[in-house]
Amino acid sequence: MKRILFVIPSLGCGGAEQILLRWIGHYWKNRRVDPRVDPVLVFSMNEEGPYLDDLPPGLQTFNLRQNPFTRNPLDVLRAAWALARIYRRLQPDLVVSIVSHANILALLAARLFRPKTKVIICEQTLLNTNIRDFYPRAHVLLNPLIRRLYPSAHRIVAVSEGVRADLLENFGLRPESIQVILNPIDIALVRQKAREFVPDFVPGPEPLVLGIGRLVNQKGFVYLLRAIALVRRELPATLLLIGDGPLRSRLEEEVQELGLGEAVRFLGFQKNPIRYMPLASVFVFTSIYEALGIVLLEALAAGIPIVATCCPCGPGEILQDEINGLLVPIRDEQALAQAILRLLRDPQLRHSLSEAGRRRIEEYFSVAEHMSRYSRIFTEAMASGGSVS
Repeated sequence: MKRILFVIPSLGCGGAEQILLRWIGHYWKNRRVDPRVDPVLVFSMNEEGPYLDDLPPGLQTFNLRQNPFTRNPLDVLRAAWALARIYRRLQPDLVVSIVSHANILALLAARLFRPKTKVIICEQTLLNTNIRDFYPRAHVLLNPLIRRLYPSAHRIVAVSEGVRADLLENFGLRPESIQVILNPIDIALVRQKAREFVPDFVPGPEPLVLGIGRLVNQKGFVYLLRAIALVRRELPATLLLIGDGPLRSRLEEEVQELGLGEAVRFLGFQKNPIRYMPLASVFVFTSIYEALGIVLLEALAAGIPIVATCCPCGPGEILQDEINGLLVPIRDEQALAQAILRLLRDPQLRHSLSEAGRRRIEEYFSVAEHMSRYSRIFTEAMASGGSVS
């Protein structure tokens, strides 16, 4: 029996959580025919989140009840010690962490307390930019810590070429230590979710523009609101914003300041935002930076035409401008508005982008290929000896 310990802060509403559920589901399902791998899940922060109910019943889980977002070094050490005790108890053949906070914690626990533990980390963000954006006062401490810890990983997996470049340029990692595996999309599942009935929602006569994501600065929704104000000077349109976050009240104030009123509808967090995609004429992605952007893959699979910012580094690795989407500069409401208007006025362009998008997703973002590549990495790591002792 080989045991893999997966580490994540919580099962919140992001793309990384969906990827982890896919890994666990793969190994759990395969236990019926190949019981040699036993997955275990450790929550570093809390055992909660909208995806908690999607875990396989009977999966062994542990909760550190430690806040990995703390700025208190003693709290971080306590969390690392708590995780190291689980290493000692379970003797895992491999630890796999996802999300940078969990990566730091998993490596710190191994390096300080259980040095023979093999850890594979999966970096899902532009780490240097993310640290400066969310922890501007802490980057002078976090960057050197990451430079010391990340080289001790058995393997580093980056979610895109842009993430790999960020790790090489800003954290001095060796090129051979980082492998790129693009996040996949379950096309059949996306299309099934797209067909799900939307209760208590009646679209109006105006075309719908859709935005999905956490309401944080990174997602650039303020530029989408300003673009919609410009669009409505020429064509009627309603914006649906799906997601929640600390900027919601500020964005609602922006709606009032722009005089948009009922033209913008905040729907909050939706466990299945994909079901709104068939109702919309255009999907708009306005991130200022992004590691990859799973919601873009979902939109392609659902067949909705896309306008996206050409931010570092996700959209440019997914979309081909004028072929399966329209790319515009970041922080540019004028360009956003013109691209949205172009699609609203041209049903033939919407159709051609959608069809090309479907072909793109089917050719390059297969779940089977994704799982095959990760399984090879995990299997090779477990087969090379040196598990926790």
